[in-house]
Amino acid sequence: MTTDDSKPVPTTEDSDEELVCNDDSKLKEITEEELSKHNSHEAPWLAIGGRVYKIKKYMSQHPGGAEVLLEKAGSDATEEFKQIGHGSNARELMKKYCIGKLQGATLMSDEDLTNKSGGEGSKWLIFAILAVIMAYIYMNKYKKVA
Repeated sequence: MTTDDSKPVPTTEDSDEELVCNDDSKLKEITEEELSKHNSHEAPWLAIGGRVYKIKKYMSQHPGGAEVLLEKAGSDATEEFKQIGHGSNARELMKKYCIGKLQGATLMSDEDLTNKSGGEGSKWLIFAILAVIMAYIYMNKYKKVA
């Protein structure tokens, strides 16, 4: 299949070519049913932010390991992706594995995929640091009095 520019349009075929998600308006719509069929190591797909990604070639490179990706293969992994706090490099790398958009989904921007809350871990870290500072101040105050 080609566009008016005679450039190939990305397809969902399991070919060796790398696909680039650079024009959302030209992405093929993929149903949740079709996505769900790609839940194994042989041909895994993920949906993130409304886009569908063919991830087989990337699994061995994923810093968190292939198992993490396979757990969500065939489904929407948007929330998990946001919770981890992936950086701009990860979001840029994803584009070459994009094969379509999830039917009925709203496409999210890079900014939307960024977890701005800092996560629960960050809140506890701040609390712990403040507790240590307060303990230090308290201990030093009573050392001078005694």
